[in-house]
Amino acid sequence: MSDSTDSPPAAELAREYFGHVADRDPDAMAAMVHEDVVEEFVVLGTFHGRAALRDFFAELFAAVPDSTFEVETIHDVDADTAIGQWRFTGTFESGPFQGIEPTGADLDFRGVDVMEFEARSTDEKRLSHNTIYYDGLTFARQVGLLPDEDSLGDRALMTGFNGLTKLRTELLD
Repeated sequence: MSDSTDSPPAAELAREYFGHVADRDPDAMAAMVHEDVVEEFVVLGTFHGRAALRDFFAELFAAVPDSTFEVETIHDVDADTAIGQWRFTGTFESGPFQGIEPTGADLDFRGVDVMEFEARSTDEKRLSHNTIYYDGLTFARQVGLLPDEDSLGDRALMTGFNGLTKLRTELLD
């Protein structure tokens, strides 16, 4: 933990950072992070460095140009760590995102960030590590990677998976 007596509390920094997400401004987001920031999207992957963070969000905002990002709550854990709960909505219509071609799907899912801020030498406190937990199952269903819940496709997928699991078990016994 850093000495944060002259720095804003983590929740205040998180609120500012989330404001840049809501404004769809990856450059302003990148300005608030350390060069070697780690953004760990638990469902998706880990992105290392300011440029990777900026590129990830530039791609997201291009793919979902009407995106809205609503902060539901932000809490200080301590002077350097904040937890923020949020909701993301928009239409996946304008470009690919993480290799997925746009489907025109409406997106509406929630998530939580665990944000760690750190001051280094004479540098102001910046985001150094962020662990993002979001509803990847809902996202996958909404963009069409997985069938709708309780649909014929969902039941067929589950039946096929369970059949394959039983076959593997029988073959290994």
